[in-house]
Amino acid sequence: LNKDIDAAVGLSNLSGRDFPQVSIGGLLNMVMGGCCFGRLSNPAEGYTITDDVSYVRGRNIFKFGGGITWERDNAANFNNPSGAFGFSGIFTTNLQGTSPGLGFADLLLGLASNVTVSPVGPTFGFRSQNANWFIQDDIKLAPKLTLNIGLRYELYMGDKEAFNRTSNFDPTAINPATTTPGSVVYAGLDGTPTRFSQPRNDFAPRLGVAYSPDSKTAIRAGVGVFYAETPLNFLEGMTSGFNPIPYFQQTTDQVTPAFVLSQGFAAAVPTVLPSLTGSILNGQNVTYVPTFIPSPTMFQWSLSVQRELPGNFSVEVAYVGSRGDHLWFPRDMNQVPPSLLGVGIAQSNRPFPQYQSITYEGSDGYSNYNGLQFKVTRRLAEGLKIQAKYTYSRNLNTTSYDYGSGSAPVQDIYNLRTEYGPAAANTPQLFNLTLVYEIPQFVPGAVGRYAARGWQVNNEFHANAGYPFNLGTSINQ
Repeated sequence: LNKDIDAAVGLSNLSGRDFPQVSIGGLLNMVMGGCCFGRLSNPAEGYTITDDVSYVRGRNIFKFGGGITWERDNAANFNNPSGAFGFSGIFTTNLQGTSPGLGFADLLLGLASNVTVSPVGPTFGFRSQNANWFIQDDIKLAPKLTLNIGLRYELYMGDKEAFNRTSNFDPTAINPATTTPGSVVYAGLDGTPTRFSQPRNDFAPRLGVAYSPDSKTAIRAGVGVFYAETPLNFLEGMTSGFNPIPYFQQTTDQVTPAFVLSQGFAAAVPTVLPSLTGSILNGQNVTYVPTFIPSPTMFQWSLSVQRELPGNFSVEVAYVGSRGDHLWFPRDMNQVPPSLLGVGIAQSNRPFPQYQSITYEGSDGYSNYNGLQFKVTRRLAEGLKIQAKYTYSRNLNTTSYDYGSGSAPVQDIYNLRTEYGPAAANTPQLFNLTLVYEIPQFVPGAVGRYAARGWQVNNEFHANAGYPFNLGTSINQ
């Protein structure tokens, strides 16, 4: 590290200090070298301060507390300041075309088929601050009845880049090149917000009750609301306009080498940043994240009955349900409307024809889960423990076939109800059986106490219904 390896291997006028990346095609297919070994490109860190207090008074057990969290994601793009050179073997191919060339032979001759030199990009500082507080009370209403009631508040301050170096697609901004709606905008410029905000009213109540009608029966029920924050790393893909342009990029025309190692580079070219214009990504893919993002929300509820049986057995039956709202639901919002499919040129029929796909990082997905659970347990007795579980459930949602990239096809973005169906991980039936048997001492005497005692046999059996078979189709163009 910190040595000018480029100059040592004869590649002067480069800003990197690492061994160049070399890609060799053909029989000896390999990649070696490259920028920045031993350096973290995405060091992330978080700091949390929390405190809580418990107070017992009479039949009440009070708990209250809170916390503050700071998250930092410092994403660096080292690129290839020392150069990336490809050797395909094209320049050592037999002229009659009867035998292919070797990439390693092209390397020995110093004839590259492609080369790219990209300067080190800036280190982006993505930041997030969150706070929360809660209060809870366990109330012993009667010897056989306990009530749990609580309230939690989540404050997500939203995500931002420390120096406002983020860009975003705005469907209402006018594109300077086409004078039509749909343009790239930049944080802090022309009224564009610098922070992606979340709601300030994320109150999450919780309620639970436990009732024991007799010494062998327990009935429990609960309901609660839970919130989640937006992941900080989604900002890493929203830095167009702030990364330097490759200052040397060349590909062979199949006759002339893209670069000859022995000739080296001319005088160094300074790092060039693209202009912050609204048309910077015209003709390319873009990402659109609304500046206000509702917090992903989960509503959960459950009811269970547990009964102790003779012979150290117990049985439990439970119903568990949940509903998710405002879930992350990325998709291409630049699909051709169904009414225009097959009419004229597909690109011109897109809502924003100046772009290819537009990944809309929507938060309007939703889910539903309902499950009936059965559990039979035999407590450890006479060396044997048994537990059997069976779940019959159904898990439906709109989002599980795409966890954030926006690349999974959506049948029709103009009718998102067609995306609602069995989740990718939906398993309607699930059975688990666990057996634990403690083997009695099988060798008498002192030797047996040390070598033939304390052995245990564990057996597990697992069976479940198959996952849904998903039929995909290409995105409407």
